This record gives sequence, structure tokens and C-alpha cells, in this order.
Amino acid sequence: MADTPMEWPSSPMKAFLESEAGEAWRSAMLRQSERFWEAQRKLLDEYEGLSRTLIERRRAATEATLESLRKLCACRDGSDWAQCCSDWLAGSFARVAADGRDIFEEGMKMMSEIAQGMSAGIPGVADKAAAEREAAAREAASARSAAIAQTAASMQEAAARAGKAPRFKKPESEEGARP
Repeated sequence: MADTPMEWPSSPMKAFLESEAGEAWRSAMLRQSERFWEAQRKLLDEYEGLSRTLIERRRAATEATLESLRKLCACRDGSDWAQCCSDWLAGSFARVAADGRDIFEEGMKMMSEIAQGMSAGIPGVADKAAAEREAAAREAASARSAAIAQTAASMQEAAARAGKAPRFKKPESEEGARP
């Protein structure tokens, strides 16, 4: 016995995928998947830049802390010590504020790119599908018109052969239908 629906003898999924509708579906899925992975690549590039900035700021913080410790050890009175601590603290707060600003800005940029990546092409897919439906409807209407014209021509030809004028019979309603 077949294990998956694709292996069934009369698989509706297989029939769908092998039809024209399945081709349109596969094409749409491919475009959306490509957009998703392109967005992932952009996010990784953005994250790499942010990470490098944060790491460089941590290096600067480490160097500033080592320098502050050296200065603290050389302090001879309380005012020098307080000034050294104040300078170190101000630099630390400035770096933390810069980290927060960069993280916020990159987060907003990443969210915007994710939203654009997820919604990109959706109107185009919908428009293309609507255009294909309209084309199919026009084709069906054209085929119906051609069938009606062919039927009318056949009836006129048959009537001409019989020597009579064609008479079109009005369809009877169900109430007045004869058995």
C-alpha cells in the first residue's frame, strides 16, 4: 500500500501539481521562497554590521576600563579619584546609549525589511491570477459563442435541406412540460 498521498494510484495532489494550476502554484511558491531567503540574507548582513559595531564598542569599553583602573591606582586624593570614576561612568553611559540607539535603529530596519519581504509580490500574484481567470472566462465565453453559432448554422443547413425555414422552439418551463 502507498504510504503518502503522492503515491496513491489516483492522487488528487499529484493531479493538481501536474496541472496548469499546479504550475502557477509552484511558480508563486518559488517566488515567495526566493523573497524569503533574500530577506534572510539581508538580515544577516545587517546583523553582521551591527555585531561588529557592538564588538568594537565593547573593545573600547575594555580599553577605557583598563585606563581608568590605572588612573585610579595613581590617584593621591579623593577629588582625583572622583573625577576618574566620573569620566569612566560618563564614557560607559555614552557607550550604552549608543548601543541602545543602534540596536533600536537596526531592529526597526530589520522589521521593515521583513515586512517588505513577506508582502512583496503578493499584489502581483493576485493580479496575475485575476488576469488568468479573466482570460479563462473570455476563452470559455468565446467557446460558448462558437458552439452556439455552429449549432445555429447546423440547424439552418438542416432546415435548408428539408426545404423548410428554421423554427426555433422556445424551451418549456418545468410546470408546463409535457410527459
